[in-house]
Amino acid sequence: MPLLDPKIDVVFKLLLVRNQRLLKALIESVLGVVLRSLQVLNPDVERDLAGDKGAVLDVRVELTDGTQVDLEMQGDVYPALRQRILYYWARCYGGELQRGDDHSALRPVVVIVWLRDNLFKGQRFHSIVRTVEVHDHEVFSPDLELHVLELRKLHLAKVPSSLERWGRFFRFDSEDALSTNLHGRIPS
Repeated sequence: MPLLDPKIDVVFKLLLVRNQRLLKALIESVLGVVLRSLQVLNPDVERDLAGDKGAVLDVRVELTDGTQVDLEMQGDVYPALRQRILYYWARCYGGELQRGDDHSALRPVVVIVWLRDNLFKGQRFHSIVRTVEVHDHEVFSPDLELHVLELRKLHLAKVPSSLERWGRFFRFDSEDALSTNLHGRIPS
């Protein structure tokens, strides 16, 4: 039976949602942390009004501390992609607050986007975006964090790591390349 390309949305979603061990390992690799547990959430972000634009995320997770993680696999980089990423973040961030809730109840949202093509001009495989004050670089809020992984820049990964192995896995070109690159191991 031929292997399926993990960059295809449905394959990406099924692979991670059906195997939470892999999902946990992927998030740990990107964020550089050890997670106690996670819970897969409904990927549909509810609309407040009938006319609101909805959002269906690839994989949506809640961590033990209440942080939400949105994992996306994106094939094409198009002009409004940055806005789409921010929209997904905003819908997740504001979507949990109910009337009467204090704003301190808002929990951080991390968006992890795997891209086949390049979004940034820089020479970095894994870019991390946060909101900072322009002059002093003080973080405005830790609640917004975007991780952009550009597969075409995988060769720029600093050192071999579990994140680099995930990148090789997602770059899947052929079954031979996959087995050669992973040496028969699932990224962890």
